[in-house]
Amino acid sequence: MENPVLARLALAGQVRQGMGQSLPSRPAVSSAHPALDALLGGGWPLGVLIELLVTPPGSAELALLLPALVRLQAAEPGRACQVVLLAPPHMPYAPALQQQGLDLQRLLVVPPTRRRQPADLLWAMEEALAAGACAAVVAWGDAAGRTALQRLQLAALGSDALAVLVRRPLFRRERSPAAVRLEVHTTAAAGLGIEVFRNRQGAVGRIELSPA
Repeated sequence: MENPVLARLALAGQVRQGMGQSLPSRPAVSSAHPALDALLGGGWPLGVLIELLVTPPGSAELALLLPALVRLQAAEPGRACQVVLLAPPHMPYAPALQQQGLDLQRLLVVPPTRRRQPADLLWAMEEALAAGACAAVVAWGDAAGRTALQRLQLAALGSDALAVLVRRPLFRRERSPAAVRLEVHTTAAAGLGIEVFRNRQGAVGRIELSPA
């Protein structure tokens, strides 16, 4: 039976059949790293699910995404809450974020709790994307089955937000509907090694970013 949500998106030109086919071009926000922007096809794509695999989670991803988060806030100053961080493994250091240009008045951080189930996190990310009130939603969560990832990708397609799910590299072996998948690790020189291994918005390949 045909999925009615997929059917509507297909008619709107938002999704194409087949895991290997490309999505229509999406708006993008610069990562502030020209080499990474070139690899991604212009920057972090908006309105698609991005899967960021990091060892260990909390070590590099927020610093990598921060320039884009600042740019998104600056682009739409009228929104009440633009950036949502769901269950980060470490509470972000507010003065450092503010020093980099992030408006803390338009930042919502939802800390992880023992009582909160993995499904709650994915539901919260899906709802935040569907609400249309946020320019960026970044969530940290490993327990995401294929159905949950499909729902997140559909929610992202219906938005204009930067949608990032951070997981551990062991999930690289699993199939995912995410439009962009990349693995990030710190290098011996304190830089970042980045491999974009799935990209329906641009190219695939590896780059290394020098420390700031």
